[in-house]
Amino acid sequence: MQTLSVRGLALGVGVTAGLIFFVLVLISALGLPAPGIRLVAAIYPGVSPTLLSAIIAGLYGLLMGLIKGALVAVLYNLFR
Repeated sequence: MQTLSVRGLALGVGVTAGLIFFVLVLISALGLPAPGIRLVAAIYPGVSPTLLSAIIAGLYGLLMGLIKGALVAVLYNLFR
């Protein structure tokens, strides 16, 4: 049985989550309806519908995705 690459999964999940958070807040900053922005703003401090907040939210998503992706890969490799 093969093992998961911790670095690869962490980067994949991190970049994907960062892009999703960035686009979600950016859509809201442009004035379009984005229902998930309230949830993101409630969980992550400093996030509001502005361009700077879109960058901050993207970094939050990247960081959380890196941690969660690495954790999933490590646990998968440990219990496979």
